[in-house]
Amino acid sequence: MVGSEADVIEAFVRHHLPLLDRLVLVVHHPLDETRPILESLVAEGLSLELREARHAAFRQAEEVAAVARELLAGGAGFVVLLDADEFLKLPDPGYLRRALPALPPGRFGALRWQSYVPLPGDDAREANPVRRIRHRRRDEGVDCFKVILTPDFLREEHFLLEGHHCVMRREEGGTAAPAPMTELKAVRLAHFPVRSRAQFEAKVVLGTLRKRAAPGADPALGAHWRANYEAIRDGAGLDAAALARIAVRYAFPGDPSLDVGADGLVADPLPADYALRYPAGAQRGALSAVLRWLEARAASREAGA
Repeated sequence: MVGSEADVIEAFVRHHLPLLDRLVLVVHHPLDETRPILESLVAEGLSLELREARHAAFRQAEEVAAVARELLAGGAGFVVLLDADEFLKLPDPGYLRRALPALPPGRFGALRWQSYVPLPGDDAREANPVRRIRHRRRDEGVDCFKVILTPDFLREEHFLLEGHHCVMRREEGGTAAPAPMTELKAVRLAHFPVRSRAQFEAKVVLGTLRKRAAPGADPALGAHWRANYEAIRDGAGLDAAALARIAVRYAFPGDPSLDVGADGLVADPLPADYALRYPAGAQRGALSAVLRWLEARAASREAGA
């Protein structure tokens, strides 16, 4: 499920098409050039399918689970759940086609995150963030996974949590527990959540306001953005050092023990042997994102009046 991801979406599509049989993207009301870029990629005849999000609120787990069940019921053997800022790192392009059928019965697959960190010395002239951001944590410090679904997900007791870090299983008595997973140890998931000041500020501000505006939204969702949102709101902004610190401890932003120095990072650039054909344009930042969101909300209300 993708929203306003124009700076990275073409790289995401071109990176994954050789590794997966098909890409299905649920498009959630982007406010930048994400949609025309995706439509241009579809026009190339790529194995890419676009679905419109059903809800104005960002109900990622609900919407993705519905599409995943449809694909699995239609014969898909596996569904790899990815965000637009996550890139598969495989031993070779055909690895998943060999590894996934070997998962033990009754277990889902798990992919371990690797956190990539923007640095002041990155080449600002490079438009592709996957080429520009070349360093990652040497050691993650904490375990964080994303899940691969099997046809077992069709069982009604299974459901996804927001973020898709595991599958939950409803137990007798109404409780829920994580379903068993098996890590694919030869695979890593390169994670690029922080790519530039404009991109991250827009993501934090718009994500926070959208969640607050959603009826019945869980107040815990996006709680890890609160300090960053308040800093932006109060005019502090996020400089290069702050962006690197946020990326280093992205999964657990309140844990300073995750901070690392230069020796805690390693150069490990992700291969990107493709050309970007559809420029995303200048990144406009938080103010532009909020104004576009307000205009879209006003237009929606007028249309419903």
